[in-house]
Amino acid sequence: TNDCRCRMRESSPPYGLALWVCCFLHSASSLKISRRGFSFGASSLLGSAVFPLRTPASGRGETDGRDKSLSTALFSGGDSRFLQPAFESIRYLGVRETTSGLITLEDGTDPIQAIEVTYDPNKASYKQLLGTFWRNIDPTKNIEEGQFTDRGREYGAVAWVLNDIEKNEAEESSRRLGKVGLFKGRKIATAIMPVEGRVFVAAPLESQKWATSHKDEYMKLRKRTNREAWFEDAYKPIKTTACEGNVCGYVYFPCSDDNGCVAIMNGKW
Repeated sequence: TNDCRCRMRESSPPYGLALWVCCFLHSASSLKISRRGFSFGASSLLGSAVFPLRTPASGRGETDGRDKSLSTALFSGGDSRFLQPAFESIRYLGVRETTSGLITLEDGTDPIQAIEVTYDPNKASYKQLLGTFWRNIDPTKNIEEGQFTDRGREYGAVAWVLNDIEKNEAEESSRRLGKVGLFKGRKIATAIMPVEGRVFVAAPLESQKWATSHKDEYMKLRKRTNREAWFEDAYKPIKTTACEGNVCGYVYFPCSDDNGCVAIMNGKW
């Protein structure tokens, strides 16, 4: 058709699962945003951009048309509004830019919310990005389960890998995290998938860095979607009256240097 309407769930206004993937299939000349979704008319893309992804045989991932001294990494972890600020918070490590959007197959199907992270590989390592990723998702949920109160594959957690180096580091990082025992016996289920055959579709400009432009609503939604409670439960120190040697009563940190968790989260393993 000449008109494409992209709707999202009423429970995630105004930038939940924005199916702007239709802009990849149908060009657009106008963009309207409401609590219920995006509406696009036909003729030219406005506010969205499609970036083809390359998968070099070696080296870090690059996106066509970008500064060749920088690298890109892609992660999915539920509603991208909540994952984007996590990577924004580590700009001091060498992150240059973050872009929220969707990763889809080349024909526009199988949309999954994602974040594209552009970073300086001379300052930030892919391991450090992985650590930020793990710290801001529930890694015990598989891709079909989604994340927190956002259910379904479109909200699934994925470490997208652009080459063998990223694949090996993501798999090793996942393996190490699984050995920590941080999640009360639950296994790591996060998908590690190649981006080959897929494209990244940037969200409209109005939905970028939503956590910064909607701070109050962002904090409310962190609580409403159970993120706040989940992270507190997973990482909070545990007080105990148990004895070790001649010492009774101490505080146990689930994520510590001793069990290797801190090294994983900091990308220093």
